[in-house]
Amino acid sequence: MTKDNKDEPLTPWQQAYLKSHDQPSESKRTHNQHQSKSFKSGRSKKKRVTRKLTAIQKQNLKRISPAIIFGLLAIVLCCYYISPFSKVNELKIVGNHFVEVTRIKKETKINKKTLVLSVIKNQGKIEKRLVNHDNRIQAANVKVTGLQSVVVKVKEFPVIGYLQKNNNYYQILQSGRILAKKTKQPRDGYPILVDFKNAKKLTKTIKQYRTISASIRANIQSIALVPSKINPNRILIKMNDGNLVYASISSFGDKMAYYPSITAKLKTKSVIDMQVGAYSYPQSKNKAKTTTK
Repeated sequence: MTKDNKDEPLTPWQQAYLKSHDQPSESKRTHNQHQSKSFKSGRSKKKRVTRKLTAIQKQNLKRISPAIIFGLLAIVLCCYYISPFSKVNELKIVGNHFVEVTRIKKETKINKKTLVLSVIKNQGKIEKRLVNHDNRIQAANVKVTGLQSVVVKVKEFPVIGYLQKNNNYYQILQSGRILAKKTKQPRDGYPILVDFKNAKKLTKTIKQYRTISASIRANIQSIALVPSKINPNRILIKMNDGNLVYASISSFGDKMAYYPSITAKLKTKSVIDMQVGAYSYPQSKNKAKTTTK
């Protein structure tokens, strides 16, 4: 085709042909628009279905999650139960001075076959059993301190004196109990109760004695029952400072609180009578009485 032919105007037929091929028909445009809308609608519907399925999955997961957690915990507990780490490997006893360690361990009934969880579950029962087993034990505390360690802390009643009976000595505890175990020689620093053959009078004396302050109690050497015709409940208290005190079983616990103020005014070793009121006189042959406030 020559250059001249290119510049010639198109015939009506050629123009119609080019128009039909260059521009889409109305039907094609409508068809394309319909396909586009259908694609968008399908994609939107797919998104809605996906969101709905996700919501259902989340809801189902929430429902079964407790069962899954419980199952996992059950598996962990089973593994722990059958493992060596579930059993006590070490048992320590602390705080005891008189009660033997072997006796305490035996009464706890804890050994290397005992489960740690069992110790935790029965903690109160073990503590109660220890207190009831031995009169010396005032309180007990059982505690799991590690994966396999158990510590038993014991608090004992302190000894406050000795009871002399048939040339033997029996410990008197702060609780008021007298231990059955005897000894031939009492420990220094503890008062001795002598000549108490009446059980009721002995019990009342110990009850009163327990109310005396520790500082005054430490100065008491012995307490003896020395009844008189006037006072069958009279006692004689020998003090470590050399003074003697007469008192009644029923009231000496309270009256001994005045002992320091009375002795502060004494110039010599004296006898202090607290049976009725309180007065003193020197320890001399004539026993001349001098009244003190």
